[in-house]
Amino acid sequence: MVFLSHEYFSPSPENFALEQDGRQVETLKAIIKSLPESDADLCKNIQGVWYGSRESNDGAYIDSWEVEYKPNGEFIGTFISKSIAAETSENQKGTWTCNKSILMNDLMIDGERFRFNYLLLHVGDDQRTYVHIGPYELEEVFISYRKRNI
Repeated sequence: MVFLSHEYFSPSPENFALEQDGRQVETLKAIIKSLPESDADLCKNIQGVWYGSRESNDGAYIDSWEVEYKPNGEFIGTFISKSIAAETSENQKGTWTCNKSILMNDLMIDGERFRFNYLLLHVGDDQRTYVHIGPYELEEVFISYRKRNI
């Protein structure tokens, strides 16, 4: 359920990274405060292998992924982006935590730290709907399907 779309931490320029981190923290705080106080934490049973795909609004490319969320808090995944002109594939690994229906993924790419956060909106036995939490607002909605449990 990790999809690279925004950089939140970067060693250069330093002020930009701190501003991005601060905006994300404020966005997360607002979202968490707005969640109803209930036992409906959608983080349960996230461990396993999940896959999905989505098409860009203009139809120019299709992104697909397969991610394994391990019980020890690590994840590994493959992400593919296809367009008429090219296809790219990227393997990623990092750590994950999930609390109060917010899935947080941390990873390093080319020496830079990235964090991606998702609000889980719906959980079925083998399906999850979630939305990417951007620096200012909720962004793309994704659906992933369970390939297998761990």
